[in-house]
Amino acid sequence: MYGDECRDLLRELAELESKKAGLHLKLYLLESSARNESIRLMGKVGLCELREQMSGGKGKARELREKSLVFFRKYVRS
Repeated sequence: MYGDECRDLLRELAELESKKAGLHLKLYLLESSARNESIRLMGKVGLCELREQMSGGKGKARELREKSLVFFRKYVRS
């Protein structure tokens, strides 16, 4: 009786551990994607700043940079 319960619990723990590993992988992939997109965003913001400087724009690129830096710091510099 107790042996069956122990086997059932071990099987359940193994299944939970497998699900946990799958979730860790998904989280890693999501964080990698967020990192890559943050880098791409900063590159595009840099281009916006350059275009703005060349055209004598009004500083909207600076606002974009400030908002983008939140994500850059979170996903790239962490």
